[in-house]
Amino acid sequence: TPALATRGFSEEAFAEVAEIIAQTLIAGAEGNTGVLPELKARVLELAAAHPLYPNLKKIGE
Repeated sequence: TPALATRGFSEEAFAEVAEIIAQTLIAGAEGNTGVLPELKARVLELAAAHPLYPNLKKIGE
């Protein structure tokens, strides 16, 4: 999507997002909530690697 491209997501990162979405949908259909922590960790890793505002600093930093 344009939002991910703006954040600098590469083709590989887009593929990772698609894989996470697919695995989430499959897990939901199967009622398998056990994989959700791993999927969440992957999302957080991608978000950290592609910050929305890379130059923004938290107060006190």
